[in-house]
Amino acid sequence: MQKEITEKLPISLKILLAYRNTPTLIALLFLVLGLIFYFFYLKDFDFREYLNLKGNLAQTTGVITKAYYTGVSNEIGDGEGIEYINAFEYEYKVASEDHKWISYSGSTPKKVGNKVLIEYNKNAPAYSVIQNYDARPNGNSVVLLLLFPLIGCILLLINLIKGIKFFIIINNGIITKGKISRKKVLYTTESNKKYYRLIFRYYSDATNKIAHKTSILTGNIKPFQDESKELVIYHKSKPNMALILDDLAKPVSQYIKKNWK
Repeated sequence: MQKEITEKLPISLKILLAYRNTPTLIALLFLVLGLIFYFFYLKDFDFREYLNLKGNLAQTTGVITKAYYTGVSNEIGDGEGIEYINAFEYEYKVASEDHKWISYSGSTPKKVGNKVLIEYNKNAPAYSVIQNYDARPNGNSVVLLLLFPLIGCILLLINLIKGIKFFIIINNGIITKGKISRKKVLYTTESNKKYYRLIFRYYSDATNKIAHKTSILTGNIKPFQDESKELVIYHKSKPNMALILDDLAKPVSQYIKKNWK
């Protein structure tokens, strides 16, 4: 079977080419979690302050002018106790200029009038923190929460690139049939769920002499074993570029099977 594709996918199905089932859902989960964390923990985060306190620092002495409980508390270790986060406002002087700022800590109480060691940015002395204190009530490590939306965006970008590749193949495609030539278990979960790499063999000529291979990763092999041979679409000018029809989003594969076979 060698059928050149002359039809076009509807726009809605073209968009679905970027949908990769579980990988896309995981990407969206990371993105949504990232947005939630952003609005709850990073909405008022001063990234300029964070960056200015990462290097090029100098030290001076400051004086505590105000100390109070922030209302924030953290559990220490595994039920070892509660750490209550206090705020400490302070004043310091750099090159005859007066500055005021605030730092946070739950482990080292200070009183008004106590002297403290201040670390400040040499090029922007208004940005500072008390040595061994935090610039935020919940600690500077909160910036690590940015990894969630970053990972989500990267995963979605990978899915988008994959979708564009599928679109190019389908737009210049020939439908044929292929067969699983190898099945390899990549990973087994504690619940004994297996993830596989399925390698398919297909031919780009009517006499079945020019063979090619393509592979997919899946945790569900049933859709790829329900027939003796699976439908494959390969690029007519680059026959090594191919996709397995049942690896596409279900509405796309169903539409092609119904209208293009």
